[in-house]
Amino acid sequence: MKSVARFLIVLTAVSLLITGCEKSPDSWPPNVKDALHVPEKNEYIKHYKLEGTYQVIYKANICWPAEEFINSTVEHMSKRGWRRLEEDYLNPGLKLNWTREKFRQWGFFIDQKGMDVHQWMDDWEDKDKNIVRYGFRYITKRENNTSITSRTCNLDAVVIYMPHDLRPSPADLEAMKKQGDAEIERLKREHK
Repeated sequence: MKSVARFLIVLTAVSLLITGCEKSPDSWPPNVKDALHVPEKNEYIKHYKLEGTYQVIYKANICWPAEEFINSTVEHMSKRGWRRLEEDYLNPGLKLNWTREKFRQWGFFIDQKGMDVHQWMDDWEDKDKNIVRYGFRYITKRENNTSITSRTCNLDAVVIYMPHDLRPSPADLEAMKKQGDAEIERLKREHK
């Protein structure tokens, strides 16, 4: 399931690069603009419309573990009536970062370039079943056996607003999961 989430993030990033960007979200519906929490001070920001979704990517000088910023995002979304999901809506059964024990909240993997990636995913749902996904990450180079410290302040973020009519149904997600599981089992059998 973790590979599915990574694949979706990479696919989104590649799609953004291919399709271009919209410099200002002025034409976006007010409920979309209101749902996408972005820090006032950022080093870089791009707004995109991609296949019916609204997306923002930005870099900000926010130090790890970004507790204050994550809490401000929670406050922003909660005040607007959004409900924080406990499970990844694309990977039912996979608990989101905030539900885990404190020392395991940030996900971790090593990317293809050998860089350490610390990742936080947060999904929100409103009364109309629209979804907002926040993806925060720090990419670091391990030094002296230390991957990340409170002096790491290079937060990368992707925020995606998915209207309810684009959201995969639970049946579609279950079918995709079964298809993925079957493919994994097939590959295991081939490599025995």
